Amino acid sequence: MNKLIFMAMTALVCVSAGATDISDADSKIVGRIKEANSKYTTITSSFKQTRHMPILGEDILSGGKFYYEKPEKLSMQYDNPEGDLMLINGDKFVMSAGGRQREVSARSNAKMRGMKNILSACISGDLT
Repeated sequence: MNKLIFMAMTALVCVSAGATDISDADSKIVGRIKEANSKYTTITSSFKQTRHMPILGEDILSGGKFYYEKPEKLSMQYDNPEGDLMLINGDKFVMSAGGRQREVSARSNAKMRGMKNILSACISGDLT
């Protein structure tokens, strides 16, 4: 499946996941997306990230490799800045930046739990 089409379908699923009332036509589309996504258990891709830093008045560019495996395993391994990492493995978050590592449990941190659930739903296409 073309990566662009897959990402567009995933975005539609994310928007639909936040909807409280969805039409029958949209429900059918979401069902087709879920069926198509059920075939995939892993995603591997390069990524580019742009963060605008108003205080600095400039954009910070970074990139690397993105890995996802069902259920709830996600890794962003940065080439630029080299060595930075974001890892989600179930309820465990590991973030490494500038040589400093931080580990947080989504079980005990509501914000991290919410972020994990949103990322997993958007990437996997799981609306439940």
